[in-house]
Formats: sequence, C-alpha cells, structure tokens
Amino acid sequence: RNIVMTMQRDDDEQSEDDWGYFREEWNEAMTELAAEKNARFTLIDTVTPEFEQPTLWLKTQVHAFRYISPGKRFAFGVMTGNAYMDVEVEFIEMPAGRVLGARRYSTTSKSSEGVFSPVTAKQVQAAARALWIDGIR
Repeated sequence: RNIVMTMQRDDDEQSEDDWGYFREEWNEAMTELAAEKNARFTLIDTVTPEFEQPTLWLKTQVHAFRYISPGKRFAFGVMTGNAYMDVEVEFIEMPAGRVLGARRYSTTSKSSEGVFSPVTAKQVQAAARALWIDGIR
C-alpha cells in the first residue's frame, strides 16, 4: 500500500528550522509505522501531487505547533514552555480523489509535568499512531 503525506501550515510563527524538525518527526513516525504494516510511506513537499497508482493521500494542514526537542526540555525544563500541535488530516483515496474522512489531532504538554512532559517527538508519535488507527488500518 502506498501512503503519501503532504503538510502545509497556516502560519509561520515558528522558525523554518522548527518547521523542518516538526516535519522530520512526522516523517520518522509515519515511516516506522508503515514499515510495521508493510506499507510504503512518503512525505512530499508538493501541495497538490498527481497520483498514477492507488495511493492513500494524507492531506495535512498544520494549524499550529510549537516544537520542543528532548534536549531543550531536559536542559531548560518548564522554562522552555509547552510543546503543542493542532493538525488536521484529510484521508483521500487516489487517483479517484474520493475523500474517506478527516480527523483533527491536537495535543499540548503541561508545565506541571516538568522535564517529563511530552516533547514534540512523543506527541507526534502518539498522533501518528492514532492517525494510523483512524484512517489507514
């Protein structure tokens, strides 16, 4: 099974570096899950890709995110602030273009959890697993 994800963001409050790290977290989490399920995952930059063979397109809109790395959380604790994301995914069967559904994945860490609060990587892994269950199976 082919799975392709595109990601666009609503705003550019976070730096380009953080956007790159955030996208890479998604790429790693989804690639790992795809390998477990004998599927092929690709994260692409094209906003509206063309598909010739059967593919599940995960059209992803990032409404908000704040990237916090494990190193930053460990070094600075709650002073780094909360990691969060608000991501909406539309599941589209290609090349037919049939929309199978859409889901929103939102999460935020809590400063009361201290250095153990989830950083972006853990949040993305949890959301990716939920996404897999919700729309890929």
